[in-house]
Amino acid sequence: MAKGHRKWVSGVLSAAVISSMLAFPQFSHAESKMNLEEELLNAKKLKVIRQLEQHYDGQQKQSSKALNTRNTLSAESTAVTEQTYTGTLAENGYHAYAFTVTQAGTVQMDKGANADQYEALIFNVNALDPSPEDLQPIGNGESIAPGEYILMTIGADQVQYNLKLSGFTFEGTNVLPKLTVTSPSQTEVRLAKNAKSLTVSGDSDSEVTIHTSSQETPVMAPAGPFSKSVPVQLGYNAVDVEAVNTDGNLNGKMYDVMVPGIERIAGANRYEVSANISKKIPVLSDTVIVARGELFPDALSGGPLASLEAAPVLLTRSNNLEAPIKAEIQRRQPKRVIILGGTGAVSATVESQIKSALNNDVVIDRIAGADRYEVSKLIAERLMNIDPEFKSDSAFLASGLDFPDALAASSPAGQFFSPVLLTKKDFMPASIESFVKAHNEINTYFLVGGTGVIGTQVEQKLKSLGKQVIRLGGSTRYETATIVADFFGLHLGGHNVVSRGDLFPDALSGGPLASYSGAPIILTRPTAVDKFTAEYFGTYGAEVITILGGVGAVSADVEKQLSSYIP
Repeated sequence: MAKGHRKWVSGVLSAAVISSMLAFPQFSHAESKMNLEEELLNAKKLKVIRQLEQHYDGQQKQSSKALNTRNTLSAESTAVTEQTYTGTLAENGYHAYAFTVTQAGTVQMDKGANADQYEALIFNVNALDPSPEDLQPIGNGESIAPGEYILMTIGADQVQYNLKLSGFTFEGTNVLPKLTVTSPSQTEVRLAKNAKSLTVSGDSDSEVTIHTSSQETPVMAPAGPFSKSVPVQLGYNAVDVEAVNTDGNLNGKMYDVMVPGIERIAGANRYEVSANISKKIPVLSDTVIVARGELFPDALSGGPLASLEAAPVLLTRSNNLEAPIKAEIQRRQPKRVIILGGTGAVSATVESQIKSALNNDVVIDRIAGADRYEVSKLIAERLMNIDPEFKSDSAFLASGLDFPDALAASSPAGQFFSPVLLTKKDFMPASIESFVKAHNEINTYFLVGGTGVIGTQVEQKLKSLGKQVIRLGGSTRYETATIVADFFGLHLGGHNVVSRGDLFPDALSGGPLASYSGAPIILTRPTAVDKFTAEYFGTYGAEVITILGGVGAVSADVEKQLSSYIP
């Protein structure tokens, strides 16, 4: 079990990757042909788990008694050995019921007639805190100990449920708060270009909490009619409206909000750019990843791990932690810092500086190997050590000698928690080949780049090991980036991250941001839009374009041309 399959990047899969499967049915978890509704349900489930983590962890930080589930079971609640929960889940809805187990037993869950149309999951409330390494639902037929729990229900589409829970003694009610949302009137919303706020209106018999991915602090409203202006930012915004009654039961609705426009993430150097990119990724976990900024391999291999951990990739000099990175680490206040590479890449001095910046209240987790190839393998092993339900059956293979193809792969790899393995041109290093042989659960390998960067020998070796090989390569790095984006349908999310294609510094931290946004990474020349990039945007247009780096990396003329593709 990995250290964080729970750390899902909010809502991206349902917004972008699921859409890509509609357009590209040849790709569904690397051609496993998993049912699309099941994929959508998994995406929504992971998002709600993250939202519930924030909600229940936030109890200790919020003054509202209505949010303090652990102490709010009503006086009318009595111990029972069986209880039925009924409700109607909207397409964008989710429900959570709080209960306290007073006598241990074995979970018996009867989901009724529509059992295959919704998920019902039981979680220990304490396990929703970001500190534990694992978050595992308690399944049917499993033991349940005394403690505080929630029962979560969620469906891929609108569905009625009638669920009977028994097998142990517990206290808790089956009454949900009432929640009606009149604005937004649709689950997917496109606001005006560069809009700054969204009006959320409705009515509830309980206190309402409105979460938005653009800020950490939720907007609160008392019971009764409500109308609140909530902040939104450029690009995709996850907005969640939750009513919580005094029993701790929760009725929630999810909204996907798009704000079109163009933005630039700049800085004085690669380290300041890295810190500024991190600021665009909400603090959804207690982890950050640190990699060397002078070289590209470790940072790019670490992109999918960052997505799994809901963490940014922050760059450092090998022997010194730059001031912008130190400030960003202090702002995020992580409890765990994953360092990619040995002390030759990120020195013990930097490790000490990180500890000092956090008053030594941090765990350092270093992933070190003999070379860049072994480091990419060890990172990949972390991605394989997660709940099988969320484990990818695909991996990406990119050149370890240059950055653009691994950069292009980093976003889809992050969205599927798929490893990005580095290889030499004409053969796989021993560490990579051993990984391939050890993981039969990975049946598809995407070779990113043409035969000039990954030769046919590597392709044939993979096939001889029984793997399906799909090559995503073009005549140039610019075309390869658009081919990757096209294959996975990443344009369907509307957000595109654009980076200079001939130098890597500003792009290294961009993978996790692109993955979080459901965006591809598209490459451009510094002073002109490459013809393949122009063809891509001419075909698909864009809702949002995020440029990585200042005008010295991507000129103002390029920005102007890119902006013209946004209607």
